[in-house]
Amino acid sequence: MKYSEAKKILDSIRNSHKYGGEVQFRMAVYHLIDTGMRNFTPEIVESTCKKIDQQDDSNAVMTNDYQKRIVRRAAEIAKSGIDITQLLVYIQREFSFDVGDFITADTLAYRLARVLEEDYCTDRSVLYDRLESLGADISPEELKYVDLV
Repeated sequence: MKYSEAKKILDSIRNSHKYGGEVQFRMAVYHLIDTGMRNFTPEIVESTCKKIDQQDDSNAVMTNDYQKRIVRRAAEIAKSGIDITQLLVYIQREFSFDVGDFITADTLAYRLARVLEEDYCTDRSVLYDRLESLGADISPEELKYVDLV
């Protein structure tokens, strides 16, 4: 699934009044992560690692040992006592993911700076076309959001 498709689904869930509004959506994301973190008890981690050990990893992309290290590292994060909100902020600030049609904020900022440096323009459609030619996944409406036009 492309990021743009995932964003549409999440936006739909976020904007749906079936389960409430923005506050409930944020609490649901928090609950989703919190539930996962709480389930990284030592017993569950060891049980999961035992199940991993039983798998045949001869043709796998990741070895059983590698998978177990991922599970144990996730458990370490879960038991660190870090608040979920801080974890989400850390992910936002420190991680970049390549999901095909999405670029990170720092890359976007760099590309925006290049566009503005090369040819300052106030026409939104020209700016949008220039950004699109650089591969930025940004809509004309988002340009307004970042105060560029």
